[in-house]
Amino acid sequence: MVVYVKKVGGSLLRSEADYLIIADYLARFYTKHKALVVVVSAQKGNTNALIQQAARYSVKQGASYELLLSLGEQRSCAFLGLALESLGAPVRIFCGFHVGIYQMGETFQVNHESYQQALQKGIVLVSGFHVLNNQHQLVNLGRGGSDLTALVLGKAFHAKHCDLLKDVPGVYSTDVTVGPLGTFFKTISWFDLKQLSDKGATVVQSQAVDFALKHRYSFTVTDLNGSGTQVGDQTSLR
Repeated sequence: MVVYVKKVGGSLLRSEADYLIIADYLARFYTKHKALVVVVSAQKGNTNALIQQAARYSVKQGASYELLLSLGEQRSCAFLGLALESLGAPVRIFCGFHVGIYQMGETFQVNHESYQQALQKGIVLVSGFHVLNNQHQLVNLGRGGSDLTALVLGKAFHAKHCDLLKDVPGVYSTDVTVGPLGTFFKTISWFDLKQLSDKGATVVQSQAVDFALKHRYSFTVTDLNGSGTQVGDQTSLR
């Protein structure tokens, strides 16, 4: 089975209309390619809102805190699932305590059997950001952790393509969240992307870049329209 992984960034999910746009994009891709895993981020601003709500209780960690934070991604999965089903696309959802991804120290294990069965039945939606530890407790992967979720699944299933869908066409030489766009990279090495991340660029989570570099796993950063930036063992080209 040839598997494809796409991560939908929270910046692409700002309104009901956005969910329908993403659903149409995914449904058309699924019709052509099948075997599609979609990692979903919390809608932009949702995680911050949940953190602010938790602050009323002066709690910044623990089972209840992690459960609350995980609701952002689960909400996005539910709405994207509704949008896909409204288009007639079959959906299977892995989220929260049923995400099927376990963090064991510095390694990850994926429930391959459950995912493989789900892939035969529809588009597999996965809540990003949280996985389970060896006590079956929710643990977060850090802000932007949906990037890491996508790369973990892409590597686990030897995905033909792993695309991190963002609201920018790809990787730039400057942090697009704090200033004007710099030079666009058509390709960039893991090492050069790591340097950008270490300098504060937020287009890809730093821990996700570390994972890709450690496992030499290639992926793409792109929006819905372009060819994006190819990240891997290659020369960085602007």
